[in-house]
Amino acid sequence: MQSKGKLYLIGTPIGNLDDITIRALKTLKECDVILCEDTRVTLKLLTKFSIKKRLIAFHGESRGKVLANVRKMLLEGRVLGYVTDAGMPSVSDPGPKLVETALSAGCQVISVPGVSAVTTAISYINEEYSGFTFVGYKTGSKSSLLKLVEALESAESPTVVFVPPHDLKKLLQFIVNSTSDNLKLIICRELTKKFEEVRYSTVGETLENVLELARGELTLVFMPTKKPKSGKLTSTLEELRINPIKLAKKLKDKGFSGRDILRLFRAIKPSLANQVQKYIYNK
Repeated sequence: MQSKGKLYLIGTPIGNLDDITIRALKTLKECDVILCEDTRVTLKLLTKFSIKKRLIAFHGESRGKVLANVRKMLLEGRVLGYVTDAGMPSVSDPGPKLVETALSAGCQVISVPGVSAVTTAISYINEEYSGFTFVGYKTGSKSSLLKLVEALESAESPTVVFVPPHDLKKLLQFIVNSTSDNLKLIICRELTKKFEEVRYSTVGETLENVLELARGELTLVFMPTKKPKSGKLTSTLEELRINPIKLAKKLKDKGFSGRDILRLFRAIKPSLANQVQKYIYNK
């Protein structure tokens, strides 16, 4: 009986080709066929590392025609790889359709992690937050801008946005008109490339210098105006730090499980977790 194929989701460099992982190179060599966003871009990567493979273009316009062939190849036992022009697959690209096709055919899907512009930009944050929100590409269309403003107004953690250079001015102006020009952000341009630039600024200041920034690949990180919800919990815990058992009892009365209460203390005030654990399990 013929074994079913596999689909590898392979992370590739976002600019500097030296960021390719050893595992990614090994996987690319094992693939029978590589699906890619732009065959010309992928060919440059493969050529650099002396890899020769059959390439099939897979993007928004071609996916309908390609998916049936993908399913057929997987059922024949072929090993397929999927790469985008840069970064991790399934981030603002049709990767999920490939995953769905592979799973529906009963085939294995394996992710080979690599560089991502999202996490690279997040690493430049200079304030502590427990998470972030990625909203994908935002263009200059009104609906796209409205969704972004709504996300920023309710955000309690950093918001990461991809924006085409030609839409940067319109996007910033819309935010200034809708919210405030003092909203802080980190502008990441040409990440990992020769002319990489990272600026800590405000929306208003960035708008003033938009002509020199609206070039290349742009990733913006907007900092929240609201304090995280955990701030209230931290404050409450600080007030009751002399008697953490009192707070644990309150949480238990509100329906929190013992495990959840312990997780909360460990996240906010680890030094008190042992006292609370004794209270919960020795009561």
